[in-house]
Amino acid sequence: MVFFGVNSAYQNLRLNSVDPDDRQWDLVGPLRTSMLQDLEKGRQLEVDALLTAVQEMGRLVDLQTPHIDSVLALIQQLGRTQGLYPVFPEDSGSPESLIVD
Repeated sequence: MVFFGVNSAYQNLRLNSVDPDDRQWDLVGPLRTSMLQDLEKGRQLEVDALLTAVQEMGRLVDLQTPHIDSVLALIQQLGRTQGLYPVFPEDSGSPESLIVD
């Protein structure tokens, strides 16, 4: 078992550890995450639901998330250069969203 202390005011999060050398992984075959599949197919990336939410939860409990911060910044930049992630979070990606009345 692996234990992560989130905050003294919050209960510990308990996760099962996974041995990457476990031969059962050979039965699964090559895995492609949903975000990688979206990137390869040119679909909008689900960065906010998968990473930004985790970052925000860390901030709420005063927990630093340096690895999430780094991965999030890299994926946001990749998504922006590919046109798959909005430049501004409130921008849905459509030109109409930039028009101000």
